[in-house]
Amino acid sequence: MAALESISPPGSPGTDVTAPDPESAQNFKTIASALEQQIILYNDACAQRRAHPQNADSQSEVDIAAKNVASTLREASNLHPNPATGAAWRKMADDFVNSTTEKREDTLKQVGNGLLKIVLAPLALAGVGIYAAGEIVTGAGVAVGSILTGAGAVLKGIGKFGKEALLDLVFATLFRFQFLALNYISSERTDVKSPSHVELKIDLMAVTSARPTHLPQTMPDIPYEIWVQITQYLSPEEVKRLYPVNRSLFNIAMDERYKRGFVGVLSSADTHRSLIRLLDPSVAARVRTFTLKPADLCRMLAEFKPVKYERMVSYMYAGLRKSIARSNDTGTPLPAGGHGHNSQGQGRKIRVEHALPADKAKKHLKKIMHAMTGLTTLVVEILTSQEHRAFQGISISDSSALLQPGWHTFGSNLKSLDLRVPLEDMARVLPTTQRGASETLPSLETLAMHVRHAVYTTSDSDILLNIVLPFLQAQKHSLRSLTLDVGPQVDISLFLLSMENFPLMASFHIKQFFSRDGQGNLKGLYRLLQTQQEHLTDLSIDLVPHSGNLPPVNQFFSQKCFAVSLPNLNRLTINLHQFPSTYKAGLIRYVYSFAESLTYLSVDLDQQYCTSEDVQTLTKPFKEHRGLRELRLSVLEFGPSLLNTLAQNLPRLGTLHLSFRYLQPDGYISRQSLDPLVSHSH
Repeated sequence: MAALESISPPGSPGTDVTAPDPESAQNFKTIASALEQQIILYNDACAQRRAHPQNADSQSEVDIAAKNVASTLREASNLHPNPATGAAWRKMADDFVNSTTEKREDTLKQVGNGLLKIVLAPLALAGVGIYAAGEIVTGAGVAVGSILTGAGAVLKGIGKFGKEALLDLVFATLFRFQFLALNYISSERTDVKSPSHVELKIDLMAVTSARPTHLPQTMPDIPYEIWVQITQYLSPEEVKRLYPVNRSLFNIAMDERYKRGFVGVLSSADTHRSLIRLLDPSVAARVRTFTLKPADLCRMLAEFKPVKYERMVSYMYAGLRKSIARSNDTGTPLPAGGHGHNSQGQGRKIRVEHALPADKAKKHLKKIMHAMTGLTTLVVEILTSQEHRAFQGISISDSSALLQPGWHTFGSNLKSLDLRVPLEDMARVLPTTQRGASETLPSLETLAMHVRHAVYTTSDSDILLNIVLPFLQAQKHSLRSLTLDVGPQVDISLFLLSMENFPLMASFHIKQFFSRDGQGNLKGLYRLLQTQQEHLTDLSIDLVPHSGNLPPVNQFFSQKCFAVSLPNLNRLTINLHQFPSTYKAGLIRYVYSFAESLTYLSVDLDQQYCTSEDVQTLTKPFKEHRGLRELRLSVLEFGPSLLNTLAQNLPRLGTLHLSFRYLQPDGYISRQSLDPLVSHSH
């Protein structure tokens, strides 16, 4: 570590700031946070105006946002720790509303710079020099890519100052808190044979120093990738605050701010805001995860024409009554409705106009689907029978048109697809080619599906084999993870028996109902495990009895699926809900077969807690192999003896999640105080 200079204490040459009153500093921090939010809202309003220049409402929203910024800025100016800056801010606030757009942007830039300076002011005023000295260890012939690995070492070097100091470090890059030295092994240095060290010294100067004299006047550029690495150590809210620092951090902050999109109930403020924001192509392109709940939109589309006609008649009738009232000069009561309300008749439902009309929402959604070029995760939700009926209430072409533009836009980039839709709706949701064949999503790695009925009379086999299976097989060369949530009355066995080998699939999770015969048997699971046994590293089996007719424990665990060898399995989750306590012994024996390879184990028998003897029996085989690093378990009693058992049998355990019924020793917390059942998780 290199010797580090110290910052000038308060009152020394180069500083002219007096220590702030703690209460005043807190008040300014509060108003500064509010000012940041107002600036963000103003920028959002400006973005919407640029996207819709003909919309008078968008200009009105900009004006309102500008007034809010000016008002908050005026309050902040009165609390600013530097009177001169406070006076300048007050002048900016007075001129802000009537300024041009360019002048406003310049004002916000100056204010943003001032806000960031204040973040570091308490540290400078306290006379504390914060320096980070870290070492980046690189190998021979290393280029910039190796520095990305070393960025973690730099961050560890400042770790003792905490996350706030790290955030200050990032802020400092804009305000001449410059690197004194940043030397690293370049790609031309291919002659280096041993690891070399790079010292990074960061001098956080006094914030009031107008221009440093002992440092270079320019700051060396830092690659975008390094900023990405740095921001991974910050919370999402902290990352969003970095937008004024530089272009790289602006893009990172905007990516964080707009990484999720959502369209659900049209009357929801979240849906309305998302639809309006994402109309801006530059914002839509930043979305990485999009959740679509189409039922409400489909319901409104199905009702759109009759509702439109009904409202037209209602308006005509209201206008006629107004004319009669005026001509007769009588007290004829006017209808209480209007603007989408129709309250005539006691048996009629009141119709309320939604925040966004269905036809406009549909057009917006299509534009958004075309613009989400960077989408990597898509979630589609149709969870209830009512939502299913609404989705089926419009034509197949209309419902397919909601998603089809998106498949062409982001289909090649999509990595994760979560379909929480009934089997009956799969044909309308899944992507197809122009010839009706299943679309291949070349980058798809993770697929999760609900395999459930909306109507119990539906033939699940036809849908699974003729619609879902062809789509799944089309992804066989990219799919790495498959999750199936199988509902009651659905026979998944034939579907699993028909699946081909997926050469890259390493993770398989299934939740299904179990019965001794017919629907819910485990023959399909056996076939899949046998086919994928060389690839699987992560397996989750979640079983719920379909009826009380369960086989004896030995017969249950003698099924072929529990005898398949999985030599590369690292993670095992097995949940047996509402099974008898006698199944614990068979479950423990099943876990034994993977003791050599497992690094993660999760066992849940619903309310069947493991006793101390069960824990000893379960964990003892892992003592020899010493590979288990994470354990999730439900135990009857938590106490020193349990921890001692785990310490002896699992010496390399790094993460422990326990749910327990009682706390030991008995005198610490009485068992009576924990009745009725209380679950404790740590």
